[in-house]
Amino acid sequence: AQREIDDEFFRLYEAGTNGLITRQYIDPDEQPALAAYYGVSEDAQVFISYVSDDAERSTDFSTLARVPRSDQQERDMTQAISRLLIAGTLTVYFDTGNGERDPLDTTQDGISGINYGVRESGLVTYPLSLIDLATQDGDIPNDAATVVFARPLNDLTDAEIRVIDRYLLRGGTLLLLADVLFNDNPFMRQDGNFNEYLWANYGIRALDMVVVDPAVSGTTALDVISAYVFPQSDLGARLDPAENPTMFRVARAVDVNMDAAPANISNGRVIMSSEQSYGETDLRTLGETNTYHYDDGVDVPGPLTTVVWSTNQATGARIVLIGDSDFVSNGLVLTGGNGVLFTDSMSWLTGLGEKITFAPQLYGVGSPLIFVSTQTLDLITFLTVFLLPGAVLATGVAIWMRRTRR
Repeated sequence: AQREIDDEFFRLYEAGTNGLITRQYIDPDEQPALAAYYGVSEDAQVFISYVSDDAERSTDFSTLARVPRSDQQERDMTQAISRLLIAGTLTVYFDTGNGERDPLDTTQDGISGINYGVRESGLVTYPLSLIDLATQDGDIPNDAATVVFARPLNDLTDAEIRVIDRYLLRGGTLLLLADVLFNDNPFMRQDGNFNEYLWANYGIRALDMVVVDPAVSGTTALDVISAYVFPQSDLGARLDPAENPTMFRVARAVDVNMDAAPANISNGRVIMSSEQSYGETDLRTLGETNTYHYDDGVDVPGPLTTVVWSTNQATGARIVLIGDSDFVSNGLVLTGGNGVLFTDSMSWLTGLGEKITFAPQLYGVGSPLIFVSTQTLDLITFLTVFLLPGAVLATGVAIWMRRTRR
């Protein structure tokens, strides 16, 4: 039932590229083996790939990718084509040497969903061990479009910070997911060297406090839902607290120095909690008893920031710091705007959004333009100009003659 409508759109691409883009329909009932090879689970699925450079022009399954479907069909198709054209040119590395969430773990706590989602967008993903690189005095690979640190357990050493510093000086980018941890040397501890490095060079840091928000939260006040979003940034443009709020589980407060940022640095906030929130600083009691309450003069009144960004205009380095990693876990990434936040963070960090862009344009809400052959146009002209008017005229003459005979 969808094919007739879809075909009108697909023909536009074939005509617009002079046949460089072609289409093929596969009936899963008539060709079940081929449908299974595509991994089709339901009707009306669309895939895109290159074709072999021979007479058969068969599908190159090594480049096959599914086209996500929404109500913006032209955008979906054009983005899929753009992703295919840049596939393999952007590489994302997941650090796995410091107890981070496993990008291959398919459980609720794993992050296999975002790993496979990045791959489906045409990017390549690889594991990386910052600890090994620091031990060998190595460097993050030159092809790294970004490096993801999904909840490292321990803070970085001076040698590891030097590896990251060399990478950022080359224009590298980082996605830092800094959870609240209850060990003795947590990642990005407030007085740690890496935190101080980021504050001095990029004007962002993590704070040793948990965001508690009794006003805007989920099951408990620790399930913090975004109360404020700054849509001016690329990271917050598609986030709406009313329509698709993000939800962080045991979120860590972060900070940004916007008033006295280092030279060549631009930075800002993306998400904040409500005015009724506060920052719980007694992490020991929280970790041991799961209890919390506001202590005046000790805890920090809200609103508190949970997501910040920073960029070096001179080197091109970019960093996104988020005080939670649960939001990208397989169990939460599809909740509200969690997936949108991760997707737009990756797009901004890797430059994917700059390679796949769409300018605002006016469009009609109707059926798309239909291409027809010259013969069909001649037939339409004959029917509408000669045959139909002639038939009406002949009918009128016949009725007039019949009445005159009476």
